[in-house]
Amino acid sequence: MIHRRDLVSAAAGAIATLSVVAIAQSDPKLMRSEVFDWNDAPVKHEEVRTVRQFFQAPTATLAELELHVTTLKPGDTSHAPHRHENEELVIIKEGTVEAFSNDKTKVVGPG
Repeated sequence: MIHRRDLVSAAAGAIATLSVVAIAQSDPKLMRSEVFDWNDAPVKHEEVRTVRQFFQAPTATLAELELHVTTLKPGDTSHAPHRHENEELVIIKEGTVEAFSNDKTKVVGPG
């Protein structure tokens, strides 16, 4: 015999399952695993730098993940020292850069 509480439990479980599936499928803007081609990244030429913007989007675990590549001419600076609220990773391909981090300026090279 099926009891009312069994029906309520089954209905609650079905609603919870459908809600999770709907939420997972409802945000097409969530970035998934992807491979990016350097030549496909939009390029923005500015006075002292060139910027290639690869992505800036929410992921399944982050509110936002962003990747851009900035190319500077020797002796130029992209902007004044400042702080980021969130984490920032800088990778130097070639040359050296004066980087400001944790209230210190440090010269770093490739790697």
